[in-house]
Amino acid sequence: MAKFNPPANFSFDKPTEWPDWRQRFERYRLATKLDKDDGRVQVSCLIYAMGNEAENIFKSFTFAEEDDGDDFAVVVGKFNEYLFPRRNVIHERACFHQRVHFCL
Repeated sequence: MAKFNPPANFSFDKPTEWPDWRQRFERYRLATKLDKDDGRVQVSCLIYAMGNEAENIFKSFTFAEEDDGDDFAVVVGKFNEYLFPRRNVIHERACFHQRVHFCL
């Protein structure tokens, strides 16, 4: 079987690149059959591939169930929430409607 390297560490300075990085990791996960492993192994590989900062962020997460920290889908969801917090739609609409259009 061919050996694959995980994607380069995720740059937390560029959170907009998270979907692309996550997709590359998902391809790596499938190519290496990591998806067949225990959730704990998958989460560890994810955090390792993301880099040092991911470890600190992971420690800050709170989970509803104690075992949720070993569930790959739950952990990816937590990183989604961390990197893309909910937007205040009402505030954004108000800002949008307060714009003034200037013609030159």
